[in-house]
Amino acid sequence: MNMKINIDYWKNKYIDDYTNSSGKIEYFQGSVKRIEGDPLFKKISETITKRGVLKPEEFISICNWKSKRQKNRYKRDENLKRIEDVSKEIIELNKSNTDKVAKSLSLLVDFKGVQVPVASAILTVLFPRKYCIIDYRVRRA
Repeated sequence: MNMKINIDYWKNKYIDDYTNSSGKIEYFQGSVKRIEGDPLFKKISETITKRGVLKPEEFISICNWKSKRQKNRYKRDENLKRIEDVSKEIIELNKSNTDKVAKSLSLLVDFKGVQVPVASAILTVLFPRKYCIIDYRVRRA
């Protein structure tokens, strides 16, 4: 079973729109370079939230992208059996304008191997305009 989001698919689909004359890829919102403007990140987020559920292989892919240290724990059956139901709940919670950060984080850190940095990475992929990744680098800043 392929456990990765197909980044090449998204890259090939949107890369031409964002390549400048020198072949460098740039993402701008107005005159400011922003991650929200990244078509790969944006389209993955839109696809998952529109579908309304995070698939187990996407869950593992995002977790491994953020931190590979707990990779065996991410794949545990109890995680894979629950991720679709939990992700549906998180997506529904975050469709409202109310602040659901604590509830969303607590649902995710209940998974084996998932702590706040990985949970925040998952929320950032799902809702890039609402969340950011929280890890030791942020605390240092």
